[in-house]
Amino acid sequence: MKTTLFILSIISSLWSATAFARTTLTPSQPTGAKGDIVTIDVHFSSDSAEIVGAQFTLEYDPAQMSVGEINGGDALDDHEVFDQQETGKISLSLLSMSNKAFSEGILASISFSLDADLTDDTSAFELLEDETILAKKTGEKEAYEAIQKINDLFLQYAAEGSAAKPSTSRSVTFKAEDDGSDTSYEWNFGDGTTKTGQEATHVYKTPDSYLITITASNFLGTKESKRRITINAPYWTLDATDLGNGWKSFDWFGSFYEGTNTPWIFHESLGWLYREGDTVDDTWFWSEKFEWGWTSDLIYPYFSRPSGHWLFYLSGSFNPTQFYDYGINSWTTGNEN
Repeated sequence: MKTTLFILSIISSLWSATAFARTTLTPSQPTGAKGDIVTIDVHFSSDSAEIVGAQFTLEYDPAQMSVGEINGGDALDDHEVFDQQETGKISLSLLSMSNKAFSEGILASISFSLDADLTDDTSAFELLEDETILAKKTGEKEAYEAIQKINDLFLQYAAEGSAAKPSTSRSVTFKAEDDGSDTSYEWNFGDGTTKTGQEATHVYKTPDSYLITITASNFLGTKESKRRITINAPYWTLDATDLGNGWKSFDWFGSFYEGTNTPWIFHESLGWLYREGDTVDDTWFWSEKFEWGWTSDLIYPYFSRPSGHWLFYLSGSFNPTQFYDYGINSWTTGNEN
């Protein structure tokens, strides 16, 4: 086993503690059953600082773990890895004779044999902050922070226009919140669509109940959270195209005037209609021309009558309004205005 030939502390007194970039140095945490062989990786990243050397000490519980092989990781270039061990401690020095910088990734990997069961809650491994030095190419000391494990993950959503009434006519914006750091996010919206990012916006095409899944990941692990959302068909009061001066329209229904705080609307051809139902897929209308009839955006201009018979409205007809009544298998006309 190699021993430490170069001690960075000889020149550490010349380095300043000024940091110009965010740098992370984080060991993974071992989990497994007694007898398992596990690998602990020491992960490194830096936004812009050129880190060319490192010395750090890793402390472990010898009652729970027995050290095995030590190898350099993919973040190294021509760096040499020197180790010095004592019971419960491993000190590593990573040096480049050509002053090459680390890249983002794994600085070192250490295998251990588990002498006890280790869970996520077990504290058996630690990077000692007061025995850690990262050296920049400029000769300065680089400050660092540890990536934080994701323990809690929450998701929330807001529907454009009305958070309480999401519909297929409006986008829904989802946002994830977690207590970790350096986190990446993947959304599954439950309709076959996936997106990435801490915030994601989606428009559903079909009214239904959808199970939303957000998966948050960082170097230390993955956390998943789910939430169900009900997407309705377009709402009469929220999703019609606003034509101004109280007039609105849907492509399938045509133009209509909608007053404030009243169930009555005035349709451009059908005249005054009393409306019951919030969404376009489930609406009852009462009219002097045909009394009660049920319709939706998928069946209009057909109306289902309480009697069970169907009524077909000849779109655009007025004065007189023309209907085909399937109850009598004949065309009828409404009252002239």
